[in-house]
Amino acid sequence: MPDYATYFSGRYINANLVEGLNLRPLTIQRIQAEEVENPDKPTEKRERMVIYFEGAKAGWLVNRTNAECLVALFGRRTEDWVGKRVALKSEMVRVGPTQQPGIRVYGSPDIDKDVKFGLRLPRKRPQPYTLKAME
Repeated sequence: MPDYATYFSGRYINANLVEGLNLRPLTIQRIQAEEVENPDKPTEKRERMVIYFEGAKAGWLVNRTNAECLVALFGRRTEDWVGKRVALKSEMVRVGPTQQPGIRVYGSPDIDKDVKFGLRLPRKRPQPYTLKAME
């Protein structure tokens, strides 16, 4: 049975919904920029990448870590991502000083072998990361 938060999904998918997918690949339908509330300054909005999947009502608000993973899988040109399949997973992630459920890219059936790369984020050391080739 899914977590209760699954039933309260809003405009964007959340980690509880992803957990219920059991690594089922989702096909990217479109990518667009949307203005969203800045969590650090609620009175301000900022433009963020949102990915919509075929058959899904809510979009996926993509953070920098996941964007870098998608670049490693499919390249820098986001228009090349449309039609590609990606599997997402739910895992505990650090948000400020706390840990909470978050969404991470697991891999894709559209790659021939695992992709290993150094995940580089601003002000952080590169972290080894592996994205899985799936059947």
